[in-house]
Amino acid sequence: MSALVKTRSDITAADDKVIGFEYQFYYFLLSLLDINEGESVGLEVKDDVHIDKPNGVTVLFQLKHTIDPDASKLTELDDSLWKTLYNWALVIDEAGDTAAQFDFCYKNTFTIVTNMAVGARNAFLADLEKLKREEKSVEDLRLVIEGLHSKTTSDTIKSYLATVLSLDNKVLKVFLKKLEIEDSFDDIHNKIIARLHKMMVNPGKIETILRIIDGGLRRQSYDFVKNRQKMIMTYEEFHRRYQIFFDMGRTDDLIVEDYECDIENPLEQTFIKQLIDLGDISVVDDENIIEYTGFKLTVFNNLINWLQNGLIAEIHVEKFNKDAERRWKNAFTAAHRFYKPEEPGLFDEITIPVEMVKLASLCLDEVRKINLAVKGQQLDIEWSNGQFYLLSDQHKIGWLIDWHERYGAAK
Repeated sequence: MSALVKTRSDITAADDKVIGFEYQFYYFLLSLLDINEGESVGLEVKDDVHIDKPNGVTVLFQLKHTIDPDASKLTELDDSLWKTLYNWALVIDEAGDTAAQFDFCYKNTFTIVTNMAVGARNAFLADLEKLKREEKSVEDLRLVIEGLHSKTTSDTIKSYLATVLSLDNKVLKVFLKKLEIEDSFDDIHNKIIARLHKMMVNPGKIETILRIIDGGLRRQSYDFVKNRQKMIMTYEEFHRRYQIFFDMGRTDDLIVEDYECDIENPLEQTFIKQLIDLGDISVVDDENIIEYTGFKLTVFNNLINWLQNGLIAEIHVEKFNKDAERRWKNAFTAAHRFYKPEEPGLFDEITIPVEMVKLASLCLDEVRKINLAVKGQQLDIEWSNGQFYLLSDQHKIGWLIDWHERYGAAK
């Protein structure tokens, strides 16, 4: 039994791995938003993320994320720093002889992106900047790395350092000069939001557009992995697939996002009970129950999102609800106009007369044909149906002539 118990460090490591993947994915998305004509961006192909430039240069990105960046600093003997340089040194070595290795380094840029800040005592990175300014030689940097090799007590880090030191001086120099560190790169979500804002997307639609692009890229990534393909997207393909959503984000048109059924007990919904009482669906009709609940949630959640993002005002919601209720009332009145129950006022919560069910079904069928509009924008029929299901769930409308007695007052 004890073997199944996870320690706090196990849980933290798992959390950091999940967040690390999200950090990597969102950096990929951020790179796509910055992509220029002729470029392509890859996810977990040549590196965590890479950008191929039209001039033949490839920018390789290694993403390093920690859950608690305030408690972690990028020190000169940081394991993640030297493991990354070690991995790149292995790739460089695989390029071939010294000339081929030099050419590989010359045609690539090596970038470490991390949410950690550089430690105050990271002398290696300070010396690295001096190398780039020609204030130190590659021999000086080799001595610095050799000093770190002597200083560390970690055999693992020693092996990382040794592999970097195995590079020829000519290769080591160009590799280090092409090495970049983007530290304190945190809050990547806000950086993406800023990019979308810069692309003139309506501020009230930015989160919606982000969710659409995010979901599309994740589905595409899944399909690529499933089909054993590489997730590389060119400038042209990215714009072909997603330009339409950026355009939608720049108009006044409302964007309707679909929502799936995520209710624990969907059979307990009042609108579902009403449909079951009519025989429109049964208690085992999972497909329609889930679908209709999705329609209801789509309307409910979109109205909230539009209000919160300032795309509509309360007056638009009130008008939308009143219009829906008026259209329902017209259909309800027409369906039940000539119904004369044999025993007026008699309510039976168990038995529903067949004639009442038939007329209620006629009302339901008519209402399902109605297209509604929000702020003058026409909604698809399924979303219009969702509004009526929502009102039914809120006890504001019903189908049976005695629906108010059967299902109670409005919530």
